[in-house]
Amino acid sequence: MLLDERVALAWRIMDFEYPSYDGAWLKALPVWDRAGPIEVVRAFLADELYVYIPEHAPWDVFNYGTWNRALDDDLPERVGEILRRAAGGAVDRLRRGFDDDGMMVDHEVLRRLFTVDLWGGAEPAWFINTDRRADRFPAAIGVDDGIVAMLWHGTY
Repeated sequence: MLLDERVALAWRIMDFEYPSYDGAWLKALPVWDRAGPIEVVRAFLADELYVYIPEHAPWDVFNYGTWNRALDDDLPERVGEILRRAAGGAVDRLRRGFDDDGMMVDHEVLRRLFTVDLWGGAEPAWFINTDRRADRFPAAIGVDDGIVAMLWHGTY
């Protein structure tokens, strides 16, 4: 997948609406700064994310939190945790599609978009939040030369 297609997909994801209650959220943006991966993550959290999430979302937890490079098993485990929590703890209750209010609740689509589709074959750098507040708001971020994306669970 070409970078232009990946950027277009990121902007489509930005148009998704999510339930304001307990759920999984995904946001993705083009990378404007060509700094190192952790610097892009920090700029995304500090300067971009708050514009695209509700004011009651835990932006400060993410912006001021600790982000570490994910090890091989960390990312699938963290993504699974986020989606299990969004489904009320039961994998068999993972939701599909959009709800009656047009809110994105398809957890498997969010998983695929975040872990595969956005990257077009590129190998992103993966980060997970690891401070004490990560227990309440688990999150993961992927970043490469073209896209930065964040998947998280939050109760708002």
